[in-house]
Amino acid sequence: MQSASRATLRPFLRRIRRMVTPAAAGRAAAGRRADRTEKPDSAWLYVHSCPDDQKVSVLEGRHPGSRALVVATGPSAQQALPYDERLHDRYDIVIALNGSVMYLRRIDYFLSVESHAHLWPWYHHPVPAGTVRCVSESGLRLAAEAGQPDLQPAYLLLRHLYSEPADIRHYRNASGEEGLVVGPRGETRLGRGTVSAQAIHFASMLGADEIHLIGADLHFHGPVQHYYGDNEYGTHVVDGRRYHRLDVEKRLNPIVEACHPRTGTLVETTLHFRESAAFIDDLVRDHLWPAGIRLVDFSDGLISAAQQCDFVTYMETGRLAPLRS
Repeated sequence: MQSASRATLRPFLRRIRRMVTPAAAGRAAAGRRADRTEKPDSAWLYVHSCPDDQKVSVLEGRHPGSRALVVATGPSAQQALPYDERLHDRYDIVIALNGSVMYLRRIDYFLSVESHAHLWPWYHHPVPAGTVRCVSESGLRLAAEAGQPDLQPAYLLLRHLYSEPADIRHYRNASGEEGLVVGPRGETRLGRGTVSAQAIHFASMLGADEIHLIGADLHFHGPVQHYYGDNEYGTHVVDGRRYHRLDVEKRLNPIVEACHPRTGTLVETTLHFRESAAFIDDLVRDHLWPAGIRLVDFSDGLISAAQQCDFVTYMETGRLAPLRS
């Protein structure tokens, strides 16, 4: 198996367990409260403490010149499920994001970047044999603190808002900043980009010259949030605005409308998704194109800078056919 062994991770996990003994947990919590008072952006979430050989950077260049498929969790990813056993007929590597790991078996990488991913059952779902698991280092720590320790072997990552230009082919830039790229905070005060943006950086770091993306819809097809049927968006109304249940308290990420770039119709999305689509477009233009990386999007969503094609036609014929109106 290509992922880091339990033996490699054991010292790191021991450090986490020491952090969450009652006395240490109290000191750590006090320290974090102080940090958050002094640093509202919770900078402690974005610093590596693991050894270099446990970071995803060790995977750099593992698949030079490859064609990668990134399976995100929007409704369009439903199209990939019937082709699970055939995905490698067309792709050198398949990267499953978040809950996709529960529905696809023929995957090479599982990628989760959220610090609080342990709150969802897919985070603890056993990855298929031979799959490399890549998760947030801060998420590993928070899972342990929550009493849900993550004991599966994994390489560790961070998300990073670069002050100097990111190197899309590497985990670290020339200035020494490291992490999978995330965009500056928008009106929502969330980093723009979603896990799809980090997956694009990850696939580029692996060496892919062509990245195909599905499930990055970034808007809602009726009431469905994820391709596996989870429906949480828009169910809570405050002052006439609709929110995801997790956004109600801060009220910074309401349901809004966006113009669909292909059809020109108005579609429902969240403010964060709309901002993230714009950031991914910038990522394509500013980083992928100069690096000679092609992005093909099968999601038929809000991303406009990528080539828009039909997934079923590609899987059946190998031809990148434009989406039909």
